[in-house]
Amino acid sequence: MTVRHLLWKMKNNLKIREAATFGRPPGSSTPRPRRFLKKHSKEPRLSDPHRIIRNGGGSVSDRCMSKKDPLPDLEKNPPKYGLKSDTDYITANAVMVIRAKPNRAHWPKKEKPPMTDPGFGRLPAYLTKRKKELAQKASKNSPKNQGECQHPGTRRLDGDEKQTIINGLKIKWAVLNAEYQRLPFIADTDAQKIRRNRYEDELENLQRDISLLSRKVVLVSEKSPSKFKPPLL
Repeated sequence: MTVRHLLWKMKNNLKIREAATFGRPPGSSTPRPRRFLKKHSKEPRLSDPHRIIRNGGGSVSDRCMSKKDPLPDLEKNPPKYGLKSDTDYITANAVMVIRAKPNRAHWPKKEKPPMTDPGFGRLPAYLTKRKKELAQKASKNSPKNQGECQHPGTRRLDGDEKQTIINGLKIKWAVLNAEYQRLPFIADTDAQKIRRNRYEDELENLQRDISLLSRKVVLVSEKSPSKFKPPLL
């Protein structure tokens, strides 16, 4: 870096510092007639293709590029034409192929028959375990075990008995629902309101009992109930 370049850089930095806070001094932005935009002044300048820079830094103007090897002189070493050979290439190729050893690396491997496996024809372990689990589940759900109740003081309802009770409850629900539909739409008196509420409670209880008896297993206590609600009159 030359001294001239350093002075120019310092001068430029001083100009920037002066204009950093308060702006440029008055009169500095006046137009200068000699500093106008010239043609092709902002285009990038490319290096000369004929100028080559060596490793040492020196430059040459001629094209001292690395050249290829010269072509052979055909006058001194002319090519040989018309060469012939008595070799029978077809027979030689046939003999070479016949004498060649087979490449067994690319041969398909012989598959092992499945009958030779130690577990062939046997039931897998997970299937035997699953069969045992299913057998135990079936023994628990058998009719003999279903008839026995493990809870003391209770018994299990049979299918016919349970269906008879469900049918009776459905008939009772239909009768109560028909009476409920005959009530007036607007309840004016207190007696009508009480009667409507009682019908709604009875219908809700019957629906709950029907859904309870529709289960797969229903246990009934053999003792008489402590509380008895009188039927709807």
